[in-house]
Amino acid sequence: MRRFFIFLLLLGGILFGAFLGIRDADIPYDTLVERYGQPPSQFIELASGLTAHYRDQGNRQGPVLLLVHGSNASLYTWEPWAHSELALHYRIVSVDLLGHGLSSLAPGYDYSHTNYEKFLEDFVRAMNLDSFTLIGNSMGGGIAWRYALTHPDDLDALVLVDASGIPRQGDNDEALVYRVARMPLLKNLLLHILPRDTVKAQLLDAVARGEIVTEDMVTRIQAFLLREGRREATLVRMNTPWQASPVERLGEIAAPTLILWGAEDTWVPVHGAHVFDEKIPNSNLILYDGVGHIPMEEVPATSAADLAAFLKALAPQPGSE
Repeated sequence: MRRFFIFLLLLGGILFGAFLGIRDADIPYDTLVERYGQPPSQFIELASGLTAHYRDQGNRQGPVLLLVHGSNASLYTWEPWAHSELALHYRIVSVDLLGHGLSSLAPGYDYSHTNYEKFLEDFVRAMNLDSFTLIGNSMGGGIAWRYALTHPDDLDALVLVDASGIPRQGDNDEALVYRVARMPLLKNLLLHILPRDTVKAQLLDAVARGEIVTEDMVTRIQAFLLREGRREATLVRMNTPWQASPVERLGEIAAPTLILWGAEDTWVPVHGAHVFDEKIPNSNLILYDGVGHIPMEEVPATSAADLAAFLKALAPQPGSE
């Protein structure tokens, strides 16, 4: 019932905007940089010529945590962790993925897993990150575990937060935003109309703790989605068939792996958490009751403490060889 109500809000906002003939104007990239790209934000040009927007926070002398966000999110989703106890001991590097936030859009609308992995690899090399714990949420988690398979020597550990990549058990599990993006009439309307209420409904569908959806969050996410060229890119990405997930290779992941998951996640259901835990050899699963798709925002202190405990257990103890 809750999901049906949210779907009506999402759908109603789009159709009401169409009825009124409203067009939500694109926002110039420079305007978004002025609003959301100020320090501690930084920008770096990659070997490909693309630009990555990132933040490098916390203890600069500590082990590196590289944080990768999910679909239609940005590095801002990791800010609660960047200002948690983790910042006392770890260097926290977060980055906007290709086609998100303030990083470059993909040339030729190439939003394949391969291109995302290449973007991440280029960013790692540009930042001279020799080894790190790779942490990914949702789509970013799907990119992270694939990266762990192809770049095992880069990783100290892997952390999957409501990660994508496990085949769904049924079509009804699919996130509402993806269903809307595949409806011919609605996806065409989204090129012109992106009501604030629709963005808010999408966020409420993702979380179990609706109180975390603030007006500032809605404003920021809507603004990034209205970036020049972004709507076309997003619809192409969300309608591009992804390569088949190499789930049969999960057993090859050698990095110690922590799996954090909201038990009430309706976007990437908890079934995926159990599959990751079963198939990745050296894994540990923590489920959060009453939490949805983004535990780092819904229960930031608890999830940060769980991550800190996991990392501490991996660190060499005094006197050990």
